Amino acid sequence: AFGVLDQMKNMLRDEFQDKKAKGGSGEINIERWHFAIQAHADCVMIASRIFIENDINSKCAPAAQLRDLEDFISTHSSTIAGLIETGNPSSGANEAEIQHRLEKAYFCSLTSELILAKELGGFGDLSDALMSAETSEKIFKRMKRRSEDSSRNLQHLFPSPKQEHYDALIQCWGECLQNRYSTAASNLVMKKLNVFPHDKASDILFQMENYISDTKQIDGAISANVVWAWSQLIYWPAIYKNESYLYSPMAAEKMLKRTMDQYELGRIYFQNNTSATKMYNFVLRSYSKMHKGGKTAMERSLALLDDMKQRYDQSG
Repeated sequence: AFGVLDQMKNMLRDEFQDKKAKGGSGEINIERWHFAIQAHADCVMIASRIFIENDINSKCAPAAQLRDLEDFISTHSSTIAGLIETGNPSSGANEAEIQHRLEKAYFCSLTSELILAKELGGFGDLSDALMSAETSEKIFKRMKRRSEDSSRNLQHLFPSPKQEHYDALIQCWGECLQNRYSTAASNLVMKKLNVFPHDKASDILFQMENYISDTKQIDGAISANVVWAWSQLIYWPAIYKNESYLYSPMAAEKMLKRTMDQYELGRIYFQNNTSATKMYNFVLRSYSKMHKGGKTAMERSLALLDDMKQRYDQSG
């Protein structure tokens, strides 16, 4: 697939340069440019699913393939824009499909290392998980920046992050809080971070809420992933040591209730009916694992169950 892609790009480049050398405009049918971009996006998706750790510097690695795709689009975007502006008869190509492929390519690049790690039982340690999250964050920021800098008629070539991209990044940072990574050594690493992973996840959620159109509902499953991240703080002394012993479950509960309030206002929907139940389970499980303050934890758990029942009854 990568070899065929290289041949396609070389043919387009040679034809473009040959036409210009003969005094022409170098114009090539816009559908061929779009087809090359679609093929390149598909290669990014392929690379993200066959990624092998020791091939990280290979040109077949998803990060390298995505960079090549971005460079290809940036190099030829003005040519494509010209074809669109001049009313090229082929400019009615399915731009929505191209945009969808590119959005998928970014999503696969954001999640490639996380998916591989989960298949192998997790990252080697917290440092590896943090490095992967930072890599995904760079990809996300690059996608957002390229979209903001693009012209309106080329938005399908420079798509902006969608809810699934925000959610992917939230999951990458949330992974860093897995209990299996918490050791004496990793807590020293965690302690030195300028921003903790759960704060990163919350910030990404808030950014998404501000960025997504007010007319569009947000999937509550994304908020559930943030609630889960906060519920994991009980495993990280570096985070909770200087806080109240109920810091983690109370913070997770606050995020849960904020989500449910937004659901009642119609700003959030639950595509999967279990997402809301999972949030309550995350918080209740967090309370159940408290080693002190048992009476307070029990009282707050009972109150949370009452809140859950009350919201259910009010929902009709």
